Amino acid sequence: LDIPVIAAGGVADGRGVAAATVLGAEGVAMGTRFLGCPEAKITKGYQEAVLAASDGGVNTVRTRLYDTLRGSKTWPEGYNGRGVVNRSYEERETVGVEENVKKYLKAMEEGDNAWGPEGRATTYAGSAVGLVGEVKGAGAIVEEVRGDAIKLLGWNKA
Repeated sequence: LDIPVIAAGGVADGRGVAAATVLGAEGVAMGTRFLGCPEAKITKGYQEAVLAASDGGVNTVRTRLYDTLRGSKTWPEGYNGRGVVNRSYEERETVGVEENVKKYLKAMEEGDNAWGPEGRATTYAGSAVGLVGEVKGAGAIVEEVRGDAIKLLGWNKA
């Protein structure tokens, strides 16, 4: 049985691709990195929150809270999403769920101001969010990541 291994999670640059390749992956799936491209179908506020996150290990959390606030029940039991830590999450233990939902719904009326650590809108993003940093076209992202990985792996030497 010959099934290729595709690495996913935490990969957003050539270093991650090179590391995954050395570990035996034949490819990678990048999600969060593409939140920083103009082709992403997300609001400006969402994208700005992604760009502002500096460390995905510190600035994100896996929780069902964000799904609860949105009224979403898409994750099977035992699974949840990862999002940028925001006021809703910070207040989860001091504000009841009902009150948190009310605050979330009110914040959603604020448009782009609802996003980010001081907002309440859910910015779903993976732990590689701190590596995004700038808006760049999807094609340019692929070319850059591929080129960096090739250099790091030494595949560019004849």
